[in-house]
Amino acid sequence: MIAHLGDSSLLVFDLVHRKVLRIIRGIPSVHGVTLDPKTGRIFATATGSDRLFEIRMATGKTLRTYPAGHHPDGLAFDPVHNRVFVSDETGDAVTEIDLSQGSIRTLSLPGEVGNTRYNKTNNTVFSPVSEKGTEKKGMIAEIDPESLSVTGTIPVPDDCHPHGERVSPDGSEIDILCQKTATLLIVDRSHKTIRQSFPVGVDPDVLSVDVKRGHMVVASESGVVSVFHRTAGIWKKMGDMYVSYRAHTVVIDPGTGLVYLPLEDVHGKPVLRIMKIR
Repeated sequence: MIAHLGDSSLLVFDLVHRKVLRIIRGIPSVHGVTLDPKTGRIFATATGSDRLFEIRMATGKTLRTYPAGHHPDGLAFDPVHNRVFVSDETGDAVTEIDLSQGSIRTLSLPGEVGNTRYNKTNNTVFSPVSEKGTEKKGMIAEIDPESLSVTGTIPVPDDCHPHGERVSPDGSEIDILCQKTATLLIVDRSHKTIRQSFPVGVDPDVLSVDVKRGHMVVASESGVVSVFHRTAGIWKKMGDMYVSYRAHTVVIDPGTGLVYLPLEDVHGKPVLRIMKIR
């Protein structure tokens, strides 16, 4: 699925035949999107209506919508408990939507919330937070989804303004994008220490990891894409490449290792660029 924010639509894209299968319209200023592959449901945040959309992928029909704060952006799906956690970015909160019960809970946090992630290994939600007031401090909040409460925090450097993040499958490593300093941080979750730090493109937004091949790609609003490779538990930077302005969304297909970059404007048209890491 590709979120076409400017068109308020979702594109269902066939990776094998490389064509658009379906266009799902009517999702105002769609931002984040994820999928439950078992049930074929799509979940998408719409900042134009401040709601979460639950959509049947096979038909494109909206099943339900839920209030999701003041600027719902990133989201994470918990397939074990059938819940969605939404980053209420400017509302300084995480919204939990229990899809089975239809109930909604909100956890207030001390600042702007970046891309929330759920890790099923330890049943924990991770949310980057840029604290208000100080403008400099930030943290990764570790949230217990059962009680919807903060159980721990991981500090980040001053001026980081954490936004994008990724949690390793075993929950031991957190990769964090600092928007203010254009930096990728590799953090040891247990010891709450920074193991590695790398410069990336200005205003980094989203990162994607191919665990099988040991690749990581970071996309930034400035259009620079940074590529990393992991060997013996250590990340090494392979290089930077300018792709296109606002190339801030990226995903790696774990089956093929191909990198997909939806681009807003290439010679006046939106384009999906497909790249291969060599």
